[in-house]
Amino acid sequence: MTTTAQYASIPAIGSGTTTTADTSRTAPTAGTVGVIAVATSSGMRVDFIDSICQGTSVAGQLRLWLCEGTVGATISSITFSSTTATITTATAHGLTSGDLITVQNAFPLSYNVKNVEATVTSTTAFTYPMATAPTVNATGVGEYASTRATAVCHLLKEIPIYAVTGSTTVNAWNQSLNSLNNQDFLPLLIPAGFSLRTTVSVSQTHAILTTARGGQF
Repeated sequence: MTTTAQYASIPAIGSGTTTTADTSRTAPTAGTVGVIAVATSSGMRVDFIDSICQGTSVAGQLRLWLCEGTVGATISSITFSSTTATITTATAHGLTSGDLITVQNAFPLSYNVKNVEATVTSTTAFTYPMATAPTVNATGVGEYASTRATAVCHLLKEIPIYAVTGSTTVNAWNQSLNSLNNQDFLPLLIPAGFSLRTTVSVSQTHAILTTARGGQF
């Protein structure tokens, strides 16, 4: 992907939630970050970013971050033991235990994870936890991207959050950005392996869900 790319060929969507306060404007703390989307090896274009809070919103700032990452080595296989997956790569993966990985486009879907900790077992293998156990080894291995345990992040935009008392079924607060009305910020071109993330400056009673829509190149 280059910065002159105009059109994305494959639709893409990603979402992440955040609740816990993170006051940093330079380096968000692991555990307070919502990972919205991770660009695949072809890169990603984002044209729409929507943030919604159902329930009570607390005044503060929603921060959007671009975090540096690396596209992983080619996957040879993904196997499982209960909820632990093992990825074997065709070449040395270069990971360190504690690095955070995102697996995409694998099948069965249980193998797909976002921002989970990897444990290195050899130069060409590592394990990671899954939310649910698959029933077969992966028939589609997809690809992965990684970030360091303490990711290098760049602040992209701050969006005001207004204090509203709503209900759990009605949106208390929402903010929508798009490439037509927010040309100072969108479209956003995310390099391969990099990720779009979010934090809030003040703890929220109910999580704020942020969704990015666009496409892969």
